[in-house]
Amino acid sequence: MNCDSAAYTGRSHAICEDYARVRLGDGFPYAIVSDGCSSSKDSDIGARVLSTCMETNITQKVIRHPMSIADIMWKEDVYINQLLRMMQQSKELMGLDNESMDATLIIARVDAERDICSIRFYGDGLAAIGYENGLINVYEVLYPSGYPFYLNYCLDDNRFSAWKDYYEISGCVVNEYRIVDGKCDFGYTSSNQHINDNCCESYIITENLHEIKFISVMSDGVSSFFKFNIDETSKTTEVVPLTTVLPRLLAFKNFQGEFVKRRMQRFIKDTEKDLWQHNDDLSMAAIHIGN
Repeated sequence: MNCDSAAYTGRSHAICEDYARVRLGDGFPYAIVSDGCSSSKDSDIGARVLSTCMETNITQKVIRHPMSIADIMWKEDVYINQLLRMMQQSKELMGLDNESMDATLIIARVDAERDICSIRFYGDGLAAIGYENGLINVYEVLYPSGYPFYLNYCLDDNRFSAWKDYYEISGCVVNEYRIVDGKCDFGYTSSNQHINDNCCESYIITENLHEIKFISVMSDGVSSFFKFNIDETSKTTEVVPLTTVLPRLLAFKNFQGEFVKRRMQRFIKDTEKDLWQHNDDLSMAAIHIGN
């Protein structure tokens, strides 16, 4: 196994508010991506603190378990309560603004002993599962209202209530894409409506490791690409669709060493030649499982 991560600052941002971290661990590798809210003060710090708090939960073995769907739902109460306490304590100790932890969180975990993996979304973003036969399934979680869920809302009843008003109107949408032989097609759209007793809105993917080659989690900056069209008289822009972005971004040549950093560096370099730009920050964390 191997794991790696990378993050790039978006064209419209002065600093990168995305954060990604990975670790192989003791047979329990994980990959984490967090995307700080651009309009919230110090959310770049918050994304890092939130990811580190989540990592602490994992390394303390709080959430090591068989990871069936029932187990995940039950264990969520354990680690989310601890995570929320750590978030609040961190804000107080560091003197951070209440909104500093406004950040999404995506966690991919592998349990090699039980031959299973899980990906959990708190907020928007993307995840990809690549198989030994070359197929790649990509899941995009988004909020049509423009207001994604943040775990930080669970620490403020008023802010959670305000977010929930938007959520009840348009909910959460999950789009699935399939990449075969370098070509990406849109699969289907489904809705996700789940708020548990902790007020934590989340989306879960679980799969057996059999035939899985890699798992990656990505911030929604993947969907912020646009292209300049320049001729003798004008300069216009057009959105680059995910069906065009994803096959190029996920075209790993190999999985040795810093494979995510290499892939993203090459991807950025090549797309800049094609006059692509990404407005939002872009981050990826991945785990290589197969041969």
